[in-house]
Amino acid sequence: MSKMNTLLSRIKPLHHPKPISPSPIPFPPHFKILVKDIIQILSTHPHWQNSLETRLLDCETPVSGIAHFVFDRIRDPELGLKLFEWASKRSDVNDLLDGFSCSSLLKLLARCRVFVEVENLLETMKCKALAPTREALSYVISAYVDSGLVNRALELYYIANDIHNYPPDVIACNALLNALIQQKKVEIARKVYEEMVKRDGCWDNYSVCIMVRGLCKERNVEEGRKLINDRWGKGCIPNIVFYNALVDGYWRRGDVERAKSLFKELKMKGFLPTTETYGIMINGFCKNRSFKAVDKLLVEMKERANESLEIKASLMMDFFRTMISDGWEQRASAYNSVLICLCHHKMVNVAMQLRDKMTSKGIFPDPVSFAALLYGLCLEGRSNEWKNTISCKLNEREHQIAVNYSQKLNQFLPQGPTSEALKIFHKLLEGVEPHIQEDNFVVPARNRS
Repeated sequence: MSKMNTLLSRIKPLHHPKPISPSPIPFPPHFKILVKDIIQILSTHPHWQNSLETRLLDCETPVSGIAHFVFDRIRDPELGLKLFEWASKRSDVNDLLDGFSCSSLLKLLARCRVFVEVENLLETMKCKALAPTREALSYVISAYVDSGLVNRALELYYIANDIHNYPPDVIACNALLNALIQQKKVEIARKVYEEMVKRDGCWDNYSVCIMVRGLCKERNVEEGRKLINDRWGKGCIPNIVFYNALVDGYWRRGDVERAKSLFKELKMKGFLPTTETYGIMINGFCKNRSFKAVDKLLVEMKERANESLEIKASLMMDFFRTMISDGWEQRASAYNSVLICLCHHKMVNVAMQLRDKMTSKGIFPDPVSFAALLYGLCLEGRSNEWKNTISCKLNEREHQIAVNYSQKLNQFLPQGPTSEALKIFHKLLEGVEPHIQEDNFVVPARNRS
């Protein structure tokens, strides 16, 4: 039994300590009306400066004592900036906004994705030696990540650690880590992850999952397993997501036996395979043209759920999205095995969606693709729809091959599958390309080059 096998049996639900956040400043009851009045003045009064001055004098409250409450409740960043600029010009030192108030405005600007103003405010705070709160800086980092500005988010992550000596919260850290993995910046992600682990309270189970998935996508499966080993019992608890990443990593590396072995192991350990798990396995078997193994998995899925067709359709949709996003070969032949599998299991609508996805990516179906689609239509009693499988993107000869192939299968499948049609379909499974000689339709007994 491998080292990983023993690890998966040692589940210790130890609780990882959560980061300590500062207690929120109490909101005095009489401030509720004041905050509402200030927002109303900023929104509607033409001479809002005078009106605001009068309102604050009436309640004898300095703007510095109310600003953070206002910023937290404003939804329009322009109103927040109006209040900030007005307060910044006041001569009374007691009215100057502190780091907490500026941090509240920073959160508002980050939520609204006005990054120019975010940068301006950060620079202003730096000049005035005002440190943003951990919460505010975490908001900003998450906003940059969500907007695809990962490099700037990374800079702010290091500013938080190196200058302010506190890490962003775990949500922001995980968002950054996940974005780096998606951009295939695994080495940078590894450094961020190691820094997260060093700082207590800055990582969780999801952090480990993200890093393991990234390593496995780069085919560094053993390093992913070691990472799980290192964190085991220290806040890292096993789940199916870890298994999915490892199994996918073995498939990517072409290690079929280890992928199959780990799939069996996870079920023996009591983990229920998810749609993603089945998708990874079926995707791998389709690439290897191991259709008998695919059939076994589909039977297994049917035994696990009554609505097997819906589950299979969802499964196929999941993994062909993965196929396209993961950069499969930009040729139809790379997708034909999946099309054939879908149509063979009477999921022609899903197959048609895959065809449309391929086309949208500039990958145009070939004659084998059309033959598989037609076979699926005929199995579902929809043979009259065969013309819908023909694409104008074929050249003249390919178009003629597809037409002849379609006509022949349509002839054999008026009511359902026949022995002749099955022979043609089995040729497809073997990777044989249809061919036209003169006016006769034939399927030559030769493998595709």
